[in-house]
Amino acid sequence: MTLGEMLPARDDDPATQACRRVDWNELVKQLDLKTKAVLLCLATCEELTSLVKRFRKSRSTIQNVKERLAKVVKELMGEDILRQVQERPRWHNDMHVTREKLACRWERSTT
Repeated sequence: MTLGEMLPARDDDPATQACRRVDWNELVKQLDLKTKAVLLCLATCEELTSLVKRFRKSRSTIQNVKERLAKVVKELMGEDILRQVQERPRWHNDMHVTREKLACRWERSTT
């Protein structure tokens, strides 16, 4: 590993993180208690079945709440938001391309 690979942070830059928090804060204000609990479970990778006892609702009811949450998220943040939050930041792509170029050059120079 080179010094250049260790220096860049693997997370989003602070501006991107701040924008995401602002967007999520607006969304969370609109949610009821059950929907907030579903969102928290999804964010923490907790099983949604843990909410069945807590709210005394069936699994299908919790699933319906999850589907309504997805609709609200898409309405507020756009249809492609779920894809966007899973993408790597663009600067990561630039870093990987540069690293691959250097590896190819090194490989060519050693053969």
